[in-house]
Amino acid sequence: MHKSVQRRPGGIESIDRIIHKVFSSGKFAERTHVGQLWAQWKDIVGDDVAQHCVPEKLSDGKLYIRVDSPVWHQQLDLLKEDLKEKIEEKLGGPRIDRIVFRSGLP
Repeated sequence: MHKSVQRRPGGIESIDRIIHKVFSSGKFAERTHVGQLWAQWKDIVGDDVAQHCVPEKLSDGKLYIRVDSPVWHQQLDLLKEDLKEKIEEKLGGPRIDRIVFRSGLP
């Protein structure tokens, strides 16, 4: 819940406006989105899928997801467009251009 904040006299912005700008752009925003993904991962993908994969990072529109087996890697690769839509719908962003799956234990 973000209130509309106007500039103070002399053109100085309030601290909450500055913090909002910092955390809503660039690398901080990407890390914030990954944190939101972690917090809501089971709700987004379901319990079964969440047991086999985790979001790792979001960078330049690419979401990296660690998958625990080749079978799940292949299954998720077939579902990545649906997964992308669910993530964007649930979080209201971020823009995800591509999902990259990596093999290995999450």
